[in-house]
Amino acid sequence: MGRAESRWLCLLVVLLASACGGQRREGDLLAETLERYGHAIRWYGFERAVDFLDEERRRELAERPLVLERLRQYQVAGYRLRQPPVLEGGRAIQVVEIDLIHRHTQTLSQILDRQEWRFDAEQKRWLRSNPLPEPRPVP
Repeated sequence: MGRAESRWLCLLVVLLASACGGQRREGDLLAETLERYGHAIRWYGFERAVDFLDEERRRELAERPLVLERLRQYQVAGYRLRQPPVLEGGRAIQVVEIDLIHRHTQTLSQILDRQEWRFDAEQKRWLRSNPLPEPRPVP
């Protein structure tokens, strides 16, 4: 192998390694974000989940204040992973099952929460890009 070919091979190896490293860092950040999000939901409720929403979802939520008011009526009793996160090109999806207890009626309900996440390169963080789950009102 000639000198020029050797340099190209080294450059290719460096580029591939840096690309894989970037993906791994995004994956590590995703795992950390999902863990923090789950912790926030379990211990502090859906109000803390708002901190993880992207700007568009925050605006939507501000326009619909009853959504958050309805969520405040529930206490999270369980949070279980149903589909591990699938990471693809700066986007990720995971599905969790959430057990909820209605604070006034003490009835238990479950919801499947399909979480969509996107990596914000400017902020270097993952943000939830779909709305918070909306439990059905208790009859």
